[in-house]
Amino acid sequence: MFKNIIIGFVLCFATVLFAQEAVVISRNNIPTEKDIVDLLIEKNQQFLLTKEGNILEITDRQITIGPKSQSKEFYERKIKGVLPQNFDINRYKYLTKGNGIYYGCIFDWSYSSRIVKIDPTTGKEDFFCYLKGIPSGMFFIDGKLWYLSNRNELESKSILRSYDESNVTILLEIDIPILNAKGLSIDDEGNFISYENQSNSLIQFRIKEGD
Repeated sequence: MFKNIIIGFVLCFATVLFAQEAVVISRNNIPTEKDIVDLLIEKNQQFLLTKEGNILEITDRQITIGPKSQSKEFYERKIKGVLPQNFDINRYKYLTKGNGIYYGCIFDWSYSSRIVKIDPTTGKEDFFCYLKGIPSGMFFIDGKLWYLSNRNELESKSILRSYDESNVTILLEIDIPILNAKGLSIDDEGNFISYENQSNSLIQFRIKEGD
């Protein structure tokens, strides 16, 4: 098992193709006194998840607290399914779903911070990869696991990484001009969305195309 973890660690960081940058498309001020940790964009619906586990719904640039405010409901909405019975949602800082498998981000302020694959029926975990930076968002789309991180709480930029699900290699490493980004989602046009607590803003950005 230890050998497999070491191999996973090497695969996770050995194949960084090149660094790219992202361009911010919009910054929409959404005032809230809550500390936001994750978000979900679904067509015309926008949901924020607070540190306390409350769900905030954005309607016409106004925020309302949902009738069932808890992180379990938020992530069941995000994965479009039901979590396994006795599933410990508090174990994972972020949760997403791809190809029928759940991906959970475990963060314990050490180099053992990692992403695991979770069996949607049994809840059994399998190691996926170790993390770099402070985890701040995760989303799966088109066979790729996108992972957002901050170097530290004072860093003036965030880092977006794209992992290939089939062989656990980093495809892209992208600088995001956002201070301490929180949460990651994708809108209908394929643009990334994150939240910046310092400016109380929903920030929309896309990967800058090469010249």
